[in-house]
Amino acid sequence: MNKIAATLCAGTLAFSSTAMADNWSNKSDEVGIGANTTLGGTQGLQIRYGATSAATLQATIGLSNSTASVDDGDTISTAQNLGVGVAATYKVIKAKTASGSLVGSVDYHQYKIGSITDDAEGGLQNTDLILGVGFQGEVFLAKKFSIHSKVGLTFDSFNGAEADAFEGYGDDDTDDDNDYSGMAINLSGGLIGGAGFTVWF
Repeated sequence: MNKIAATLCAGTLAFSSTAMADNWSNKSDEVGIGANTTLGGTQGLQIRYGATSAATLQATIGLSNSTASVDDGDTISTAQNLGVGVAATYKVIKAKTASGSLVGSVDYHQYKIGSITDDAEGGLQNTDLILGVGFQGEVFLAKKFSIHSKVGLTFDSFNGAEADAFEGYGDDDTDDDNDYSGMAINLSGGLIGGAGFTVWF
């Protein structure tokens, strides 16, 4: 029993000394790939680049595309949601295995709902631009692997999708000259809602 306890203690000390010796959170000039949820709501693949020891640039892209056969295949119903988010983080809390950073982000979303038949293709579409500012906490579970979560404030100057403000495209008969405007200010993110992970190279 004493040998097992001694082995566990030695392993823990070795791991701790390695973690303390290396600054895992310093990702200057390193690239990371993982998954992310932005403050603006884009969910998908994320690429990160450590510009300096404190500043990181990142891009997130998400795509949802679905089709369904309607009327025995005479009509194909389609739905698409594309999201692209870019952000920059700057560390204000630094530790060797964790960090806290300010976040500034911009997200672009495009929504499309339509149908395809033998002689026509069209439907409704909407685009949106969302600005965000917040705080991100990140923990490095290993030198090359980290998890993060964020919370912040978003400003949506259009908010067309939530208000059902769509415009026609293609052969759709809906008036495509709709001018819509709106505004939405939200607190978003959180432990799960703004979570993600990164594998660093």
